[in-house]
Amino acid sequence: MKLLDKLFGLSTEKQKDLDLIFHFQRMLAMQQLFMERYNDAHATAAGLPEVKGEAFSRQAFLLDDPDSVAEHIIPALEEKVTSLESMDSEHRELGEPESGVLKSVYTTILQTYYA
Repeated sequence: MKLLDKLFGLSTEKQKDLDLIFHFQRMLAMQQLFMERYNDAHATAAGLPEVKGEAFSRQAFLLDDPDSVAEHIIPALEEKVTSLESMDSEHRELGEPESGVLKSVYTTILQTYYA
């Protein structure tokens, strides 16, 4: 972010807003990455090849081997918990947006999803 500040002379307020936007982009990317890893672990535990096209359809899997579930799915879920804890910690450190427009959007999102 210091490069952007040097190039564009960003104020502290705008810098904080950019940090928050980038944080939300990372959160979305982490969620997508987890789902891909989880779907692959699920397919492996079911004895299937790698899953493709999961953005457009959800496949059903038969999980009948508890050892395979413990070996593949449980570690994927543990990784998800670690990622969520990391994202939550980062989110708490960033706080709320500074500018009026971003603050309005942020407040609307919180009211919509956490009401």
